[in-house]
Amino acid sequence: MAKPVLKWAGGKRQMLDEILPRVPSENRFDRYFEPFVGGGALFFELEPSNAYLSDVNSRLVNFYTQVQQRPEELIGVISELIRKHSEELYYERRTEFNEIPQNAKCPDLLLRQAGLFYYLNQTCFNGLYRENEEGDFNVPYGRQKTDPSVQPDQIRQAHKALQSATIKSGDFMRIEEMVTDNDLVYFDPPYQKLSGGSNFSQYNKKGYASEEQDDLRNLAVRLHKKGARVLITNSISAKSLYTANKIPDPFRVVDVTAERAINSDSAHRTVASEIIVTNISPFELTDTDTLPFLQ
Repeated sequence: MAKPVLKWAGGKRQMLDEILPRVPSENRFDRYFEPFVGGGALFFELEPSNAYLSDVNSRLVNFYTQVQQRPEELIGVISELIRKHSEELYYERRTEFNEIPQNAKCPDLLLRQAGLFYYLNQTCFNGLYRENEEGDFNVPYGRQKTDPSVQPDQIRQAHKALQSATIKSGDFMRIEEMVTDNDLVYFDPPYQKLSGGSNFSQYNKKGYASEEQDDLRNLAVRLHKKGARVLITNSISAKSLYTANKIPDPFRVVDVTAERAINSDSAHRTVASEIIVTNISPFELTDTDTLPFLQ
């Protein structure tokens, strides 16, 4: 089974135990859509036979495209990058990464960009991806206790899983015209800002505006009316967006907890309250033992 290849802020590996019981088996949906693919934890766990993956971060999308199409060449580029590694080289490679146009077309440049993306993900501060207003990746060196390494088998497994996927760069709203009856759509957007705090949402130079949370909810309702199955994860602060007067039955909001992973010291990472929003009935799920758990 494939596993996420990248570290990713807001990745859902720690929440799979809560999410998976709420996902229907593959024979109960036609296609899988994930328009905020990020680390892709749910996709790689499910390995659906027909998937559409997208993200507004074109560099992330290119990385997955290279994994899908040129895994052995990508492994070679990464292996060469990690063979020599230092803080000085990190900043040199970060500069090189930023100098490659995000709309590059040259196959060799795209492969190099993907290799640098992986290298920086493994060596920057806690695997964080962040862009400034100019679109430059600006996360500092991570000072890891161990040297970076390439995981060839992990990349090869991801390559196999991605053979079933269409991978595109673009805004989450674009899926509306593609989704039809009996499709499964999973939304994992940058989280609603916590009261009195700040949530990370600078996955690209534009960031993610609070108004887009409303747009996503309204899109979810429209997809429900088309007959799609919808699953959304968000922070507890987004719960007010999904009150009964804003979303119709059979949408339900479930409180869950998850470990926050963006902290340089794993011993000090915290448990946060989050929500799962879904229109999928527990009775559509194959494991009837989970019904009391999901009510």
